[in-house]
Amino acid sequence: MGVVDYLVKPITRETLTSLLNRLDESVHRVLVVDDDPRMLHLLARMFQTAEREYEVMCASGAEEALCIMRSQHPDLVLLDLY
Repeated sequence: MGVVDYLVKPITRETLTSLLNRLDESVHRVLVVDDDPRMLHLLARMFQTAEREYEVMCASGAEEALCIMRSQHPDLVLLDLY
């Protein structure tokens, strides 16, 4: 499935930064999937204020995420499984 790692909520800036530092520098396009709009906003802001520059896309559900994945081809997908 290509799963590299996982994070457990609550996600802090430090845990996200640590994950991003372990990933290949070719990761630029990120898709964040969560049904909680506050969490989507929080994670998007974390990516937008990271040291490296990321293009952040957000989806509030599986159908929307699949549509974005087909058309935008993200390098990284961060999704809420529960």
